[in-house]
Amino acid sequence: MQQSALACSTDSGANNVAKVRVNVHTVCRLTPTFRLVMPNPADAWQEGIQLAYAFALMSTDRLNYVTAPILEGFRANFRSEGSAAGGWHPLAGRTVFEREELLHQQGFAGAGSGSLVPGFTSRHPILQRTGGYMASWVERGHHDHGREDLSVGRVSRTIMEGSDDYRAEALSLGDNSGGEGAEGTLPPRPVNYIDGLYETSIKAKLDALLTAYVQTVHP
Repeated sequence: MQQSALACSTDSGANNVAKVRVNVHTVCRLTPTFRLVMPNPADAWQEGIQLAYAFALMSTDRLNYVTAPILEGFRANFRSEGSAAGGWHPLAGRTVFEREELLHQQGFAGAGSGSLVPGFTSRHPILQRTGGYMASWVERGHHDHGREDLSVGRVSRTIMEGSDDYRAEALSLGDNSGGEGAEGTLPPRPVNYIDGLYETSIKAKLDALLTAYVQTVHP
């Protein structure tokens, strides 16, 4: 027998997500589906329901274990400045000037300080000054971290991890109302896309837990 889970999606069109979160572009959604290879194909539908129940009833600790790679993927995006989304647009001249002024005011020349993230310069790291915005994505205990755990019926569960920071929507989707660039626009710099490496890790963790469940039920 083999289990396969479709690990992570950032599709914002699903109705069950849009009804709950106003801004689905600032989350990564985990909605597993199950494909089984059975010695007796006629039993596959029943086994699939059992696995769906197992996921729906999974404890918070185990769910945190399964979804940890989502947060790792978010952190990697900050570290690589958006590689999973094709790279973030460089900072505009206006923003670079603001950061240079901040460094000058605090008496530092790129070395960072107690209020600035390590290695802070006028151009890097993008979307980080104090680290608070990144923390809202990568730290579950942060007051602006966004997580929703939805159950639909008894055999469906959707987990969403992301940021509820008030800036997240504009920074993720962009804003043309008078923001960063020379034309008064702020280019999109999404965090919620994660590299396939992390999706694979989610799948492996979920498969391992569900395999253990099946072996317990059908030794």
